[in-house]
Amino acid sequence: MPLRTQTWLVLFALGAYYDHMDKVLQGKGLSIAISKVSFIHFLKEAGLAKKGNRALYQNLESLEKGRYITYDGQVLHLTKRGREKVKKMQGQMQPYLDIFSTVSKLPPGKYIRKGQTVFV
Repeated sequence: MPLRTQTWLVLFALGAYYDHMDKVLQGKGLSIAISKVSFIHFLKEAGLAKKGNRALYQNLESLEKGRYITYDGQVLHLTKRGREKVKKMQGQMQPYLDIFSTVSKLPPGKYIRKGQTVFV
């Protein structure tokens, strides 16, 4: 059964969360662990998920059935398959993210000699 786009986004968010927290805690002898409840709260508070709690639980259950994540001892973990999928998604998205960061850093009008303005 193929997973839906929203489910892949939840997987990507979990992978990004673990990557970021691992970088923050690197060299301190600590690792991060997050529960389903805390992760769903994080998604909602950060504005990354606009759906209800039950739908997010179902997304996590789909990822667990697909063996992308495991849930043991009240903690979510990415499996090897899940880490590989997140890495693949990051590689596919990186060119698009690079475009956004490059365009946002450009000073207005540097590469365009004659700009045109329009009334809206």
